[in-house]
Amino acid sequence: MTEIQDYQMGEFETLYHYTSADGLKSIIENKTLRFSDYRFLNDIDELEYGKKVFSQVLDELKNQEPKYIDYISQWESELKSIEQGKIKYLKPVSPGKNGTVNCIQCESQNYHYYILSLTVLGDNKDMWNMYSGNNPGYRIKIKGNELMNYFYSIRDSYMSKGILFSTEHRMPVFYGEEAIEYIKNALKIEFINGNSSISQFGSIFKYLAFVKDEAFRSESEYRLGFCFVDEMDNSEINRENAKKVFMNKNGTIYPYMEFQNFPFDKIVEEIMISPYNKSELAEIGLKEFLRANKLENVKIKRSEIRIR
Repeated sequence: MTEIQDYQMGEFETLYHYTSADGLKSIIENKTLRFSDYRFLNDIDELEYGKKVFSQVLDELKNQEPKYIDYISQWESELKSIEQGKIKYLKPVSPGKNGTVNCIQCESQNYHYYILSLTVLGDNKDMWNMYSGNNPGYRIKIKGNELMNYFYSIRDSYMSKGILFSTEHRMPVFYGEEAIEYIKNALKIEFINGNSSISQFGSIFKYLAFVKDEAFRSESEYRLGFCFVDEMDNSEINRENAKKVFMNKNGTIYPYMEFQNFPFDKIVEEIMISPYNKSELAEIGLKEFLRANKLENVKIKRSEIRIR
């Protein structure tokens, strides 16, 4: 049984990101970190699964917690809005007291939610197969706290321009029955604290985008999610921090959000070479590449997994 606790944020000192050779090269050369549009994740049924579980939990809470029916109705309304392609959010309009910001309620038909998929697994065969397969890739070891400091700096930059930017959506993914318990207990906390469904920017995504079917538990995934409305997405104000780009993936055009000026040397402490890449040239080439980009302090390690 999952205990009731505050699930809004999660922290790990060390996280890992598996990527292809081209992905690693792009991160280092362009100093960018690419987030995927939630609609284009590897499992196309993910969001539908999240909405199904969320709706199931709301139905159960109607019977178990009738005193919170008003809050439950608000969440039901927001779920329907998401299904219609809309999102409610709070837009900052003026400085408030004691460092707060005065906001007004808005509704947008053009919202964009981007996710970075990480894991707590440092050297895992399933992860290697998923992200590299027949094209040997790499795994980067990330300092979790430094990664969040990077995003805090971006948040502060937005806030100084009067733009609301959410960094609250960071936590492990919950699977199967655990996902149901997570949403149920987290919503109870929302109710107890008197939070409405729009009290936080794009708050419904911290539920929909962080639950997955039991079949994916072996991934031990950790996600960072950021929500943009159209006025931010690819705007001139936004481009110094993040830029919308499009990539060809198996014949389909995929949208991404590339966060700029990624301080690789401060956040990444190690790169691991896939067990499928047994060539000595892989390590030699990587060392040369890191040296050329003044990243000699980043450690290089080979996977300890044995492949026949």
